Formats: sequence, structure tokens, C-alpha cells
Amino acid sequence: MPDGRYQVTVNYHPEAVDSLIEHWRAEARALLRQYWPCVVAIADELLVHGTLSGAQVNTVVAAALVSMDRHFETAQRIDWRHRVENVMRAPAVAMTPIDRGKPYL
Repeated sequence: MPDGRYQVTVNYHPEAVDSLIEHWRAEARALLRQYWPCVVAIADELLVHGTLSGAQVNTVVAAALVSMDRHFETAQRIDWRHRVENVMRAPAVAMTPIDRGKPYL
């Protein structure tokens, strides 16, 4: 009589297993690269305190994410400022429509 639980048996070809493992390793590397400041912040706190509760980890990660966002926003503003400066240095070009009655296309 079924009790609502199911068992699934899957047989993988060894090459498929290797491929899956490599895929998830690449995913893990990408996540670690993207969130490395969070990893460093947690490690730093662990060196200071020895252990962290879940709430403490959440606080450390939240602070690291805010810092990452701040750095990203600063970089975006600097990039935008350079773009504006480059446009301001470019020679002025007068653009007039051939036929003033038609929109630019």
C-alpha cells in the first residue's frame, strides 16, 4: 500500500556524472567570484568571534552586499561622468532634418 513516499532510482553514465560535476563546479566558482566580498566578510568575522549565528551571518552578508552596491554605484557614476566629459570634448555637430515636416528615422 503506497504511503505517499516515492523512490526514484536513476542510473547515470559516468561521463554524464563528470559533466554534471564540472557544470556545478563552474556555477560554484561563478557564485564565489560574484560574492567574494561576502565570503571575506564572513571569514573576517569568524576570525574575530570563532563562531557566528545565522542572524550574525545574515547581518554580515547584508553589510557586505550594501558595500558591494555602493562600490558598483560609485563605479557607474564615474563611468557616466567620463562619458559626459568625452561628449563635452567632442566637436559640436549641427544636426538639422532634411525635411522639417518629417520625423527623424
